[in-house]
Amino acid sequence: MGGSVRSMSLPNEKSTVMRDRRWAAWRLEYALLILVVAVMTAFAFAFFYFQVEVSRLRD
Repeated sequence: MGGSVRSMSLPNEKSTVMRDRRWAAWRLEYALLILVVAVMTAFAFAFFYFQVEVSRLRD
């Protein structure tokens, strides 16, 4: 009777871990999306601010 007690994961704990991982993945995706939008906005602002002509970019 003096054996070691092994702790078992409860189904609720497993679903909580999966939910946390899924939430972290959503946060990462949203962070990347916000980063892409911010970079695109910065480039657009730079083009308009410095009045870069697109036709000169091809030459």
